[in-house]
Order: sequence, then C-alpha cells, then structure tokens
Amino acid sequence: MRAMEFELRKKEASFLELIKIQLSISFKTEFAFKINLLLTLVYFFTEFIIIIGIGLFIDHVSGSDLRETTKFLILGVLLKDGYNIVISTFYEAIRNGYWSSQVDFFNLFPNGRLAYLLGYVIEKIIFHLFKLFLMVVLSFLLGIFPRIENLHLCILSLLFFIPTLVGLGLISFSSFNLLNARMMSPVVGIFAFFATVFSNTIVSESTIISILGSLSSLFFITNPFYHISVVIRLLSAGTTEVHLLWPHYIIIIVFNVGFMLLGMVSYKISVKDADVNGSLSRWN
Repeated sequence: MRAMEFELRKKEASFLELIKIQLSISFKTEFAFKINLLLTLVYFFTEFIIIIGIGLFIDHVSGSDLRETTKFLILGVLLKDGYNIVISTFYEAIRNGYWSSQVDFFNLFPNGRLAYLLGYVIEKIIFHLFKLFLMVVLSFLLGIFPRIENLHLCILSLLFFIPTLVGLGLISFSSFNLLNARMMSPVVGIFAFFATVFSNTIVSESTIISILGSLSSLFFITNPFYHISVVIRLLSAGTTEVHLLWPHYIIIIVFNVGFMLLGMVSYKISVKDADVNGSLSRWN
C-alpha cells in the first residue's frame, strides 16, 4: 500500500484510478476474493433454505399452494436484497474501510472518499448479481421461479427508485461518525426492517393488514419500499393500468427528492466533521 501511495502521489491519481484500486483489493487479492465468494455462497444457500422452510410452514398453516407461496417469497427476497445491498453497503464501506485503515489511504486524494465508497458499492453489487444469478438458476431448475411480465418496465421502475436508495445509503454512511456507530448502525437496522417487514416483500400486504388492521396503512404510506414493491408486483403480474400505478410513482418521486436531499446534506456534514475532527480516520 505504501508503494502504491508513493506512485499515485507522484502523478496525482484520477478518480477512476482510485476506484480501480478499491476494486483490485477484492478481486486481485486472492484471499479477499475467496472470502467474499465463500460468504456470498453461504448467504445464498442459507437464504434459499429459509425461503423453502417459510413456504412449507405457510403451506402447512394456511393450506395455500406451496409453489405459489415460494414464488411470492423468491420475488420478495430479490427485491429485499436489492434494497438492502445499497443501504447497508454504504455503511459497511466506511466501517470496514475505517477499521482496515483503507479510508486513511483514500483520504490522501481529492474525492478519495467518494471513489472508495463507489468502488466498494460496485464490488458488493457484483457479488450480489452473482447471488441473484444463482437464485434465478436454482429457482428455474426447481420450477418455483415466478413468471415476470413486463420485465423491461420492472427494471426501469427499479432504476427510477435508485435516488431513494442512494439517499438512504448516504444517511447510513453518515451515521458512522455522526452517531459514532463504529460497529453497527441503528439507522441501517431501521431501514432494513422497513425494507423487509412492511414492504410487501417477505410478508404479504394482506398478512400485515390482518395483524395491524387500520394501523397498517400508516406503515404503508410512509414506507418507500412498499410503494416500489407494489409497483413491481403489479407489473410482474401483467398489470399496467395507469390508475393503479401512478399514485405509487408520484409518492416514489417525493421520496426520491426528499431522501436524496437528506442523504446529500448528511454526507456533507459527515465529511465536514471528518475534515475538522478526523472522525473518519484511525490515524489523525
């Protein structure tokens, strides 16, 4: 790392070069790559077994069709994992980089923190796409992968939701030093909880309503993950009626603007605090 720092400081590394360095740490270092691959596989198989277990339990309790229940859960897991991979990765990036002193290296360069963060997120997304690929292949082989209509509209809708995810990710990132959350972030936990429980992903909307009654509408309206999940489920089922989709899109726009602004403000405050107090560096 010292030799790399010396060479880069001589020629003032570009933003893209810094991103490549971060990616090389995981993909060119054999040990790190094997560990990341192993963790991805363990997480995938554990999650898949849990899905089948939940499907069997629901089938036994309610008498519903196991195949349809499993299809609902698989699509929900794909959505939930997509949400959480962005939200939690921002925080994981600064936490892991802080304790491994990688952030100290990137602090030496203009926009170094941002390059490190982006490189780390790209790395995690690559491993997540690999896990998603395994999920799709195994589900197809078992005949339990849900049929998805309007795939292009589903993808565009998810891309449309990215500003909310990035904003929440930046807020999670900022909690590391603003809340002094050096090991675990309560912000990440709260976001992940709402992305999993009250979002019509793992737990169906009808189940939540049956448990919470009229109170459930409050959790739905104020939960951005619920609105995008409803849109994806409607589109994937073949529904394209404007009057069913646009109310959710309008609310998503509000969340996009609101969370992106909050994320940018919290990130700037966090970085400013780091520059003044050295709170993002172990060696200051």
